[in-house]
Amino acid sequence: WVTSAPKEQAVLDPTTLLIHHDIDDTRELLSMAAQLDESQYRRVRFPGLLVESFRGPEESIATVLAHLIESKEVWLAAIDGEDIPTAADDALPELAKRHERVAVRWLDTIRDLTRRGGWDDTLIDALCEPPQSFVIGSVIAHILSYSTHRRYLVRHWLRTELSIAGTEIGDGDPIEWLHQRG
Repeated sequence: WVTSAPKEQAVLDPTTLLIHHDIDDTRELLSMAAQLDESQYRRVRFPGLLVESFRGPEESIATVLAHLIESKEVWLAAIDGEDIPTAADDALPELAKRHERVAVRWLDTIRDLTRRGGWDDTLIDALCEPPQSFVIGSVIAHILSYSTHRRYLVRHWLRTELSIAGTEIGDGDPIEWLHQRG
């Protein structure tokens, strides 16, 4: 049984919903990870795990969270024609700051693409060697796909560490997230 949303209610298309959920869920995971001590945060949990082969191993919560944020930073640099960002600190306070900065740029970029109908635009990524071209919509899908994988990986590892201490780790479900937003 499906009913239409009231006319005054803002409608989120699935892509917009996933983009905003990704930002909020990453923020929540960073907050939960702050409950870990340094050894829990940096512990190798899956030796040799490669999520994206060109980024290198993602064996710890620290590395996966850093790559989650770095991915958006690097793609935004490619979209904006900037130099590749330099390697940054993966300490949680710095990651949280980086996430908030990249979230603003990311959402601004998505709004601009939506406003001007730029999902089919071609991105010439000069950061690749040699430069490559990509359809911008596929770049967004790529980022969301790998981000989802990384978030669920971190969620699983946090569940392993924090459930012992009685911390409830939710499922990261976009349905629950939207319901909680009201």
